[in-house]
Amino acid sequence: MFDPHASIPSSSSIRGGGTSILAPPRPPPSSSSTYHHPLASHRPVRTCADAPQYTSLQMYASRFRCDPKLHLKNLLGDAFRCQGLMAVHKTSRSFELGGVGGKGTTNVATTTTTTTTNDATSRSGEASGSNNNSEHDDVATRRWNTANGGRRIILDYSRQHVTGETMEVLFDLADRMNLSDKMNDMRDGINVNVTERRGAMHHVLRMPRGYYDKDVGRRGQVGGHPRGDAMLGEVHDALDGIGRYSNDVRDGRVRGVTGKILRNVVCVCVGGGHTGTEAVYEALRGDPSARAAASDRGHLRFVADVDPVEFDVNVRDLDPAETLFVITSKSFLSPDTMHNARLARRWLVRSICGSSTPMTTSTSNDEGDAVIVVDDDDDVDSRGDDSSREDDEDDDDGEEDDDDYDDEDDDRITEEDVISRHFCAITSSPDEASKFGIAKNRIFPLWSWAGGRFSVWSPAGMLPLSLHYSYDVARRILDGAHDIDEHFFDAPLAGNIPVLLGLLGIWNSTFMGYHARCILPHSRALRTFPSVVQKFDMESNGKGVTTSGTNLNFHAGEIDFGDSGSIGLHSFYQLLHQGRPVPADFIGFMESQSPNDEVDNNLQAGAGMDGNTDGWDAESGVSGHDELMSHFFAQPDALAIGKTFNDLVQEGVEDYLRPHKVFPGNRPSSSILMTKLDAFAVGQLLAIYEHRTVVQGFIWGINPFDAYGTELGMANAMRVRAQLSASRRRGASVQGFNSSTGFMLEAYLSHGRISRRREMS
Repeated sequence: MFDPHASIPSSSSIRGGGTSILAPPRPPPSSSSTYHHPLASHRPVRTCADAPQYTSLQMYASRFRCDPKLHLKNLLGDAFRCQGLMAVHKTSRSFELGGVGGKGTTNVATTTTTTTTNDATSRSGEASGSNNNSEHDDVATRRWNTANGGRRIILDYSRQHVTGETMEVLFDLADRMNLSDKMNDMRDGINVNVTERRGAMHHVLRMPRGYYDKDVGRRGQVGGHPRGDAMLGEVHDALDGIGRYSNDVRDGRVRGVTGKILRNVVCVCVGGGHTGTEAVYEALRGDPSARAAASDRGHLRFVADVDPVEFDVNVRDLDPAETLFVITSKSFLSPDTMHNARLARRWLVRSICGSSTPMTTSTSNDEGDAVIVVDDDDDVDSRGDDSSREDDEDDDDGEEDDDDYDDEDDDRITEEDVISRHFCAITSSPDEASKFGIAKNRIFPLWSWAGGRFSVWSPAGMLPLSLHYSYDVARRILDGAHDIDEHFFDAPLAGNIPVLLGLLGIWNSTFMGYHARCILPHSRALRTFPSVVQKFDMESNGKGVTTSGTNLNFHAGEIDFGDSGSIGLHSFYQLLHQGRPVPADFIGFMESQSPNDEVDNNLQAGAGMDGNTDGWDAESGVSGHDELMSHFFAQPDALAIGKTFNDLVQEGVEDYLRPHKVFPGNRPSSSILMTKLDAFAVGQLLAIYEHRTVVQGFIWGINPFDAYGTELGMANAMRVRAQLSASRRRGASVQGFNSSTGFMLEAYLSHGRISRRREMS
């Protein structure tokens, strides 16, 4: 019988983390001579609509939509249910301080969930319908308390239209769709990206050095990809190169062609590969450690659109002599990316070569990078250290050294000089980057087994972030993501935060009929985070066919949108509360990035009452961060509980306004509460939503790693581009398009012709 108040089943009835209870774990290679690592193929898959659980979940969804007893206001009154619908992930201090291979990670969600649901009193109270809230308040406090130190992520999904029984059926659906096996396949490098016949191994980009050496003994299963050691070695070779180069640039050992420090970095990447990197950059601008590391840096900018205005607004206030361009393109042939790269080259050459600045002398360091030696007010030797360089004073005899330039023409800065000093490349095609003029020791790799939407973890993200915030800060981002990788691959599904979020997404989208999701991070630093989720979720799961090529008989994917803090309060919150229901994810933090909040909390505790009330609101009696978090805690309840007509009558609201002030409530949401937002936490948060997206794709039976939907429009754009070129250069007429497109093209081209005639006249 359907029990709306059932809590999460115990761990004995819910499957564990690394393997499915419906399929035994695969033996290690040494245990069976017949075992083959199936890199060239993948097990047959089916759509989740073929599973018997699909029909059961449709019935449950119908009950939630129609039965007023299952309104969230009623469900939230059950403390047993609410306590069962939470999960916690704790990161130990040892892992944060450099634990290798995830051995320092404790998946608290597994322990706490099991403890609560297995407690005899809890189970008997649930059976008798008892609702002793006070008895469990102390238990909850002990479970979620972070005062003893450590870093925690708390997921509260008690405001979703689910009960313990609903979750059990969702876990059964995950088992039927071989979720655990697919997760293991992804971890081991098997071709889960079946259409492109390769693995999805972006998690390798975040692994610590030597991870695979420890992995076989720890997991007792297949020790990863057959080339795992070599792949991880390539990753860390690239990271080592990024660390050396970024340190040289930041310390002034590698400078621009005029001898100035390269303080500004402009990333040129068309196609959305910049979104993760830009979001991390924005998220860390307020973090004290990252801000201190970037204190003597200039700007980190992103040219991500072929629109010339994009380039202009990003470089107009930059000094070309202090600007380094990072060009990211797998093929280094993409028309949009290379258009912007050539624009950057032209801007630099015109700005620098057009001046009379002589070419500086240079030597090379051990890595082959040019190391600038300049004679100006800030003397810098070949090691980049400030000094009086007494040994150079003896050379002031008017004679040039043998390695100086001999004539005036050679003293001029050339285009090749500018490109070699002011450009880096991140590409899978180093030869094409070299043809552009970029020095080989400034070319960093991309790998086919890591998709572009995950490029923040590759050199495409690590290089610009290391240049701006330092390599140490960038490494912390990787460490945070790796912590979630270990949690995702090892934690039991019942306490696995990405899996839980993925199952809830399946439930809301496929069964409850909600086709959008709102991401609401309560931190200004995460204002661009919703666009990151939009990028890898909608590009990954916006599919209409299964991995085997059959049409889906339901809609996959969700429409993602959102904004930070309370900014959306006077925009889409109106729709969330009284218009179309949209499930929401609220993300909040226990600590603020702002130093003002520390002052506020000291004042609240009675310290520092010396008249310095920086940031303190004496009327409200809370800090600025508390004011922000008030919305984080209040809005989910407002969405879930709402306000009835009778409530308005009792409040004395005027008759004509009552219908307009009714809030139906019953609008689902999840809340994620994290300890603080720093580089480690940013890595965690990005990885959580990446894995959540993959979980949904695996259960829907689609391939979340290809993106063929982006190709047709680009192919059509090639035809249009050819037409525009022919019409501009030779006056060719518009041909080969439908009448609508042809008319619009003629209007566009004719405007250009009229404008030119006016200029000539």
